[in-house]
Amino acid sequence: GVTLSNARFTGSAKAAGTFAGAAPAIGIDAGVMMSTGDVLDLQGPNNDEAKSTQLGTPGDSALGLLVAPYDTFDAAILQFDLVTASPTISIKYVFASEEYNEFVDTAYNDAVAIFVNGVNCANFGGRPVAVNAINGTLTPAQFVDNTSGARFTQMDGMTIALDCTAAVNPNQVNSI
Repeated sequence: GVTLSNARFTGSAKAAGTFAGAAPAIGIDAGVMMSTGDVLDLQGPNNDEAKSTQLGTPGDSALGLLVAPYDTFDAAILQFDLVTASPTISIKYVFASEEYNEFVDTAYNDAVAIFVNGVNCANFGGRPVAVNAINGTLTPAQFVDNTSGARFTQMDGMTIALDCTAAVNPNQVNSI
């Protein structure tokens, strides 16, 4: 009952891909992955606490407004149009970062946004989903610490699977 069209990606080709069979590691079996670095760096095991690839691509002004006064870099942006008869949509996602735990409460603040018709629905407790908003200190029930490498991903930490649920205009083109 959902039609997607006009998909377009902005960012480094290294910053996006698809995955399958990841439910034991991240709580979602299959989907799209995007990164501020090389998506190949996301693969486990977690054997390097500072694994990072700077891509040298621009940040995103809309995301920058959510994490101000900090800047964003190496943005990975997937945009598409969606038509559905339903008045709401739900997108399940996991936010992971190599910046956990050593950069919590610093200017190095990876973040994610999911804008549905211009409104970010990737929020938790009224704040954008980011390293400084969901972590082992502030929200331990929503945070998975992977510094021990128990999950098969290089990321040092991640959220549990979260839902972005948003109102949409039924039977009309909606921008995601």
